[in-house]
Amino acid sequence: MPKILVIEDDLDFSRALCNMLAKQGYGVANAENGLDGLNLYKKNPADLVITDILLPDLDGLNVILDLQRIFPEVKIIAISGGGRCATGEEYLKDIQLLSSVQHVLAKPFHSDKLFKMIHEILR
Repeated sequence: MPKILVIEDDLDFSRALCNMLAKQGYGVANAENGLDGLNLYKKNPADLVITDILLPDLDGLNVILDLQRIFPEVKIIAISGGGRCATGEEYLKDIQLLSSVQHVLAKPFHSDKLFKMIHEILR
């Protein structure tokens, strides 16, 4: 059973996402901020990381860059609903430019799109 680490500070969204993933048969771990997510992955690497970009303490870009530096084979989906300065799509374009993350989803997204992406990544 593939394991997915969800790093998301919106507790309602995180719960919904983790429940949806578990119902599809994935093992799920979650962290509410970037630093906890990074430390959790270091202790127990997952097959896939789904991380928000706007996170408290350590933002998603730094989580991604640290994970890629330490674990070059890490598989990541970056997600964002945007913030005060930009839309989710704008944040995600910047993430793709600054890291090698190929898989991004702007919030809100349809679960079918997410599961298609997960299937492609984990096959």
